[in-house]
Amino acid sequence: MEMSKINFSTSTDCDQRVQKLQQQVSVMRKEIKNLRQHADSAVREQRKSLAALQSVVASMKEDGLLKDVKADSLPTGRTVTSQALEKGVIQTAPIGFIESCFSSKNGTPRQPTICSLSRAVLKINKSIFNNPEHSLIGLDQYSHVWIIFVFHKNGHVSCKAKVKPPRLNGVKTGVFSTRTPHRPNAIGLTLAKLEIIKGDTVYLSGIDMIQGTPVLDIKPYIPDYDSPKGRRNQLDTEESANQDQAEPAAVVNDSEKKNTMKRDVLSGNLAIPKITVGLTEEEKYLTDNTHFESQITVLADKNASCDSEVDAIYQTPNEQKMLSALAEVKSYISQSGAFSEASVENTATQSYCATADPCKDEPNKCNEHVVYDEASNTTIASWVRASPVTSLEVRFTPHAERDLNAFEPQYQAELGKPVFRYLKSADEAKAAIKGVLSADPRSVYRRTRCRDQLFYFTLDTAHITCWFGEGFAEVLRIKAVDN
Repeated sequence: MEMSKINFSTSTDCDQRVQKLQQQVSVMRKEIKNLRQHADSAVREQRKSLAALQSVVASMKEDGLLKDVKADSLPTGRTVTSQALEKGVIQTAPIGFIESCFSSKNGTPRQPTICSLSRAVLKINKSIFNNPEHSLIGLDQYSHVWIIFVFHKNGHVSCKAKVKPPRLNGVKTGVFSTRTPHRPNAIGLTLAKLEIIKGDTVYLSGIDMIQGTPVLDIKPYIPDYDSPKGRRNQLDTEESANQDQAEPAAVVNDSEKKNTMKRDVLSGNLAIPKITVGLTEEEKYLTDNTHFESQITVLADKNASCDSEVDAIYQTPNEQKMLSALAEVKSYISQSGAFSEASVENTATQSYCATADPCKDEPNKCNEHVVYDEASNTTIASWVRASPVTSLEVRFTPHAERDLNAFEPQYQAELGKPVFRYLKSADEAKAAIKGVLSADPRSVYRRTRCRDQLFYFTLDTAHITCWFGEGFAEVLRIKAVDN
């Protein structure tokens, strides 16, 4: 009996050891697979770099830049640069480096609109211009600027044709249909608000760049050129221009016709045709030609009334239809006299709809896809606005609230208290934290594999600890960043 117990316990221990070894082997296989993928990508990058270097050397040989000549006869750097530009090979030099309220990638907004309270400072390098402040003259006339920068924290140079954007929650799509940092050329573009310019320094807000980001260029944002709302179809523009040119002549002809008809009416050479649709016999009799001379006498005495009569004659067919319809309604109402104001208005509306063509008069109303903003000129992927990753509710524990309220703005700094460098108050910091966390800054891997782990990020001089639940993010602790 005892021997059977011993054998059973020994077999159990062996099974546990075997399972443990199998788990370790499985983990090692995964690690080896990852290492192979990294090695393959490194080999591909080395081959690309070698091929690019060989093509540059070959092109320089073809251009005669690598011949055995004296040092004095070698081409200047400007000549080499101009020839490289023609081949699409450029050498970049940062005009400055961002000083941001985000010190690391963790927690940095993926788009500038996520946290409008984020701030940064950009100082133009003196190595670019002898007087860097001169390059910023006139930029203060714009409210927003484009910032072209380098994704310097990618970690590796390689990229893939398909990526997994966080908003798609792991679904792959083409790299050029996203704004992923991992691109063939690690160049980023963001739209920032220009707060103020002081000398050679630019103060920005609403940014999504981290500390030390190299900036390649600054361009002003001009809605007339950059927004599709300010752009018009060339054919539509030409048609409208032709109509503008044709309208003055038409107006002149109309006025001349009206004046001619006015003179004819005053001289008695033109009989005024009255609209008799829907009128009673007595009203028709008053408009008969036998009473035309008395009507002309009245019109001659009152020139203003003549203008109105001529205007009544010179009407478009649609206007005549509408007037005749209203006359019918008036006649019908006078006969019945038992309608309220609402019923009269409804009758007039129905009568106009029966005589007028709404699709001809107002073609926009018959268009099933009418849009009244700039979205009518642009289309975007559906997952950008209808993302499978929903917005999160952000909570603060009482302890985190106390920690945050202990921070002071830089202009009210007190000895021994934590101080913000970019943010102006605790309320502003709270709003910024909510903006960052509501967009769920976690990667797909952390969202699926590390649900129970704490999440850390820094905002200005505050180090924030939080965790994520179902549909919410809760801030647990906020402390000052250690210098």
